[in-house]
Amino acid sequence: MAKLVRIGEAAARVGLTPKALRLYDRLGLVSPSSRSPAGYRLYSGQDLDALRLLKTARDSGLTLGNIRPLLPSLGGQDCGHFRARAVTALEGQLRIVGERIKHLRQVRKVLEIKCRQLQTSCRPLRGDACGCGTAAEATLIPLQAVHRPA
Repeated sequence: MAKLVRIGEAAARVGLTPKALRLYDRLGLVSPSSRSPAGYRLYSGQDLDALRLLKTARDSGLTLGNIRPLLPSLGGQDCGHFRARAVTALEGQLRIVGERIKHLRQVRKVLEIKCRQLQTSCRPLRGDACGCGTAAEATLIPLQAVHRPA
């Protein structure tokens, strides 16, 4: 019989916290194979593999909703089914990352323009009063329109 490990050791082996493992168990994503007579969660090697996959997918930016369909196919004999689902999920994540990069490039352009405007906008408004605060307010307000992707 393969060695079963308790939640603390399982969490340490896969780089997650026991709290995360309890959450994944409660959500039905990865449940321990067994429980000890005292009620401790006991994880098998296959459970640890599923947890590693879950962690890698989360680290790649996939949501738990994207990950859920991958987990049942993990232990199957046909890895082609798992690969197809994983590729689909990762391609979706790549599209999202690409959109974020495009948006951040736009934000960067706006910030560069606003920075140049502020660098050249210090002209006294009345007498010796500096107009930087007014210029800063006028140039920063339009950033709200590009701050977050739609």
